[in-house]
Amino acid sequence: PICVSFPKTLAELTENSDAWCPTPHPDDEKVVVETLSNKGYRIPANPATTTVGQLKERLSLETGYAPQHIALHSGGRNLFDNFTLKNSGISFDSSKTQTQEVLFYISHEIS
Repeated sequence: PICVSFPKTLAELTENSDAWCPTPHPDDEKVVVETLSNKGYRIPANPATTTVGQLKERLSLETGYAPQHIALHSGGRNLFDNFTLKNSGISFDSSKTQTQEVLFYISHEIS
């Protein structure tokens, strides 16, 4: 075991907060979308307010595909444009980091 000194006052805790508070993960508050060819996109998004349609619009800028040609799939189901990410069934933890895969494909390329 390693012995560490625990701060005894608020001032000590604040003074050494870097040691007690991990830095945010680079994917916090982003949705990671994977393609069939294993390419990933990291799109900033708030799960409670960003809709699937808004996510498709942002992916459109990254990929060059029109939003209406982009299809997203997660947890065994298609994601619908008017649902928020959270209400669409994508799982997120308390730091708004997604815990479930989102797959991107072009709808007219899948038969």
